[in-house]
Amino acid sequence: MAELVGQAFGTVAAHLAQEGVSPSGPAIGFYEIRPDGLTASVGFVVEEPYEGDGTVVPLDLPRCQVVTGVHVGPYDHLPAAYEALREAAAEQGCTVDESEMWEEYLTGPDTTPQETRTRISWPLQDPPHAHV
Repeated sequence: MAELVGQAFGTVAAHLAQEGVSPSGPAIGFYEIRPDGLTASVGFVVEEPYEGDGTVVPLDLPRCQVVTGVHVGPYDHLPAAYEALREAAAEQGCTVDESEMWEEYLTGPDTTPQETRTRISWPLQDPPHAHV
């Protein structure tokens, strides 16, 4: 899967460059878990609304409450970071939404695995309500 995701990032980056659109933030992977498998959408934060061309299309991240954290280390250690986020949510009386999450890749592909930084955002199913 890592190879396919890498190719997809390359496709998106090349298309944005061709269109004269510069990323204004990190690379992002948005993942949806469905009964029939995993769907991955990848791209980059851009400043202006973007129409796309049918192959490269815009994606707005959900507006919701999330549990979030930054993982420092190799991608293959991300499952432990997800488990820590699940536990942090549970400590606050919340449950994560297992159907979607996203990762922001804060360091480039040339970063050593030990220094790689990934921000994980995982929506909450039952976010805490403000007490008035």
